[in-house]
Amino acid sequence: MNTSTEPPLAPPGAGLPAIEHLVARALFRLGRATGNRASFTAKFECEREKVRAPLSAGDAKSGARRVRIRRPPGLEDSSRDWSVWMTLDRLRIVH
Repeated sequence: MNTSTEPPLAPPGAGLPAIEHLVARALFRLGRATGNRASFTAKFECEREKVRAPLSAGDAKSGARRVRIRRPPGLEDSSRDWSVWMTLDRLRIVH
């Protein structure tokens, strides 16, 4: 991928568009109000398996290659240009 032809990303910390931020906060509050420790743990374990499965198929070189993706709802613009290893490190820090 030729990154010189890609439009620049928003700076880190620029945040989500206002409407996405409002929806995300509402969904977070709803999940917190209706969930419990067991359900949160089960969801975390499910997400962990989704991440773990593709890792066994990759190699170190491809895991280090940065890839820019289209921005899905709920993801800051500056978080679209990471490698697999950068993403996993971020998940480790956050969780």
